[in-house]
Amino acid sequence: VINGTIETLEDGAIDDLPGRGQLLISMAAETKRLIRLVNDLLVLTRADAGTLNLKLENVNVGELVKSRCEKLTTLAQPRNVAISVDAWNQVSIQGDVDRLTQILDNLLENAIRHAPAGSTIRVVVQIEGHEMRCAVIDQGAGIPAQHLPLIFDRFYRVEPSRNRQSGGAGLGLAIVQSLVNAHGGRIAAESLEGQGTTMTFWIPIDGKSHSFA
Repeated sequence: VINGTIETLEDGAIDDLPGRGQLLISMAAETKRLIRLVNDLLVLTRADAGTLNLKLENVNVGELVKSRCEKLTTLAQPRNVAISVDAWNQVSIQGDVDRLTQILDNLLENAIRHAPAGSTIRVVVQIEGHEMRCAVIDQGAGIPAQHLPLIFDRFYRVEPSRNRQSGGAGLGLAIVQSLVNAHGGRIAAESLEGQGTTMTFWIPIDGKSHSFA
């Protein structure tokens, strides 16, 4: 797309003041998409190599979840989707704020994308044994059973027909899993067709991670 846009500009469109604006906007959007893809691949490569260094600090997960849900409400409102949070105020772990934010944003954006209009996404945060448990629950169409074991695979998309605008590159859940694993945690998905999907991850409260400092 970027190459085609450049060729169009070189062929004379650059002198078309009204028309070139849209071409430049398109090229900028594709450039940002490419940068995101490269950054996603970089995260996965570092995770594979054990060099995804985490900046561990005390993080109140309940407050972080509430903050991210409030931020992403603007994405949910146009679809008339509500987000409710059930979070214990004292759920704190040793974690990397930026990476935890990336985990939450990926899961919430996925839930919003698949939530039917007028539905509610629930986010539950609690202590479960020696772990923090966070679940993102939507009321979407659900994931067919044959796809469920594969959704954390890189580049895997449940709906192959999705284009870049609606479905991304199929790296979101792979990144989430890598970041959760780097915190010494685990993630699982439960889903029934027509009854929605629950994405749950657990992270140890003590901050023992698999990253290398």
